[in-house]
Amino acid sequence: MDEFFKTAGMKSAGKVVCANAKNKKELPKRTMKKIERCLK
Repeated sequence: MDEFFKTAGMKSAGKVVCANAKNKKELPKRTMKKIERCLK
C-alpha cells in the first residue's frame, strides 16, 4: 500500500486496523466513525 501511494505521489492519512473482522460482512459503526474522524 505504501508503494502505491509513493508511486501515485500521494501521502496516506493513516491506517485503520479492524480486529476480529474476519467473519464480518460489514464494518461496525464504531469503526466507521473512527475512519470518518481521520478523514476530516
